[in-house]
Amino acid sequence: MGFDYVIQYKKRKENLVADALSRREVEESCHAISSLVLDWVQGIANSYEQTRWIKEVLTHLSVQPQVDQGYVLKGGLLRYNGKVVVKEDEQLKE
Repeated sequence: MGFDYVIQYKKRKENLVADALSRREVEESCHAISSLVLDWVQGIANSYEQTRWIKEVLTHLSVQPQVDQGYVLKGGLLRYNGKVVVKEDEQLKE
């Protein structure tokens, strides 16, 4: 190919540049953790405070979460048999 080269082994003491890079200590850290909350999810979660029967279900779940009525609070949303509970509001339902 037109190139003449020779591969030479260098002992650790002689190969200071490569040794310094390969032995560099790397400090791993996480400075910030963020999460995404969708507007519609937040809107539904905020609407729970305006509906009396939903507030009662949430209160009951906070006292006795083991009782299986089909209701589960997951990710800030109340679910009934796996479906998100939405109050009677056409805008929220859309």
